[in-house]
Amino acid sequence: MKKKSAFTKTMHNSNGFIFPYIMFLAVLVLMVLTSCLSIYKNHIEMTELQLEQIKLETLLQMSDYQFSKELVMEDITEDGQLTYEYPYGFVKINYKIRGGNQLIIEYHATSDNGGNYGRIEKIEMNL
Repeated sequence: MKKKSAFTKTMHNSNGFIFPYIMFLAVLVLMVLTSCLSIYKNHIEMTELQLEQIKLETLLQMSDYQFSKELVMEDITEDGQLTYEYPYGFVKINYKIRGGNQLIIEYHATSDNGGNYGRIEKIEMNL
């Protein structure tokens, strides 16, 4: 007659040998699933913020190009302010002339989602 192993004896025992292992495995699976969902949510939020940053950088580049074109066409002799509107935001530019040949430009970009970004540049002008 074959002898039954201790494992099979406890599996058929009504003391609940399998239930703790199943519960441990279920809790482990739920913890992994919850952490994966949290990581996924953070990745989505980071992607949205990166897209917003790209929009703001693009707004600044477009306004910088447009302002430099106007700077070449017109002779700026006094301080002023310009506002450029684009499809997904607007940029306010404040410019000041210091020392006769230095131009200080402040860019303030605001996107359609409410993101803000600013930059200050100093440019030496050749007169």
